[in-house]
Amino acid sequence: MTHCRRIMLEELQRRNFSPTTVRSYLYAVERFARHFKCRPDRLNQTHLRSYQAYLLRTGQLQPKTVRLHVSALRFFFVKTLRRRYLLDDTPYPKAPQRLPSILSVEEMARLIEAADGLYHRTMVMMLYSTGIRSAELLQLQVADIDSRRMLIHIRQGKGGRDRYVPLSPTLLATLRVYYRWMRPQTWLFPGTVHNWRADKPITKRVLWDAVVNAAKRAGSPLALSSSARTCGAARSITRATRFTSMLPPETIATTRRPSRPFTLCCMRAATETAPAPSTTVFSRSSR
Repeated sequence: MTHCRRIMLEELQRRNFSPTTVRSYLYAVERFARHFKCRPDRLNQTHLRSYQAYLLRTGQLQPKTVRLHVSALRFFFVKTLRRRYLLDDTPYPKAPQRLPSILSVEEMARLIEAADGLYHRTMVMMLYSTGIRSAELLQLQVADIDSRRMLIHIRQGKGGRDRYVPLSPTLLATLRVYYRWMRPQTWLFPGTVHNWRADKPITKRVLWDAVVNAAKRAGSPLALSSSARTCGAARSITRATRFTSMLPPETIATTRRPSRPFTLCCMRAATETAPAPSTTVFSRSSR
């Protein structure tokens, strides 16, 4: 490990950045240095300007990805090398705002039915029913399923935030069938070690293959786990429209975005009608 990489890694760790952000920032600076075939600490704002223009001119990366690289380079020069460059030297490129493609209820039903077995079907149904992110699904534990209050506890989601999402009766029924078949111990969707079932989270590749293969069987043009999540989020927002009068205007504007995994209006509706909290979640007697 080079000196620059070590110092930047320490600065990232001091700020408690997520492992994904750490990897992305280190890769962006490494790619920047490879482009000029020089150590990154020997480069300056002139190189930054030409490199950013090169990324956008060649079209190798999408504008949102270029914004990530700009953030990483800003962090490297300002926080790691202590060079107080002006923000005008590293502007964020304008990124187009596009609406996501959303499957209909019938198309999503075909996608779920086309999943390979109960294991994959439950994962796809979880994405659609709750609208959670794929990384959040991988870290779900059995104790996170609260069948008494009909809620799912999402721990350390994006930005390190915890939250609750509603648990539908249909999903709960499927989870109970899945539990009696799989008998997971800690992780709701356990992975494997040397092709043997192990009490560890599954990898992103497993979830990716489950959605892609189901989409191929169903003949769906959307073959991403984010597609199921977006469809579920859009459906939750549509059903929760009648609750928006209870929220402030700024919250309503935020929850109307289709990419929002879960709306606060759904949360309020679920918690107001839920029974008192229980000490045992997803109890063995209810599985």
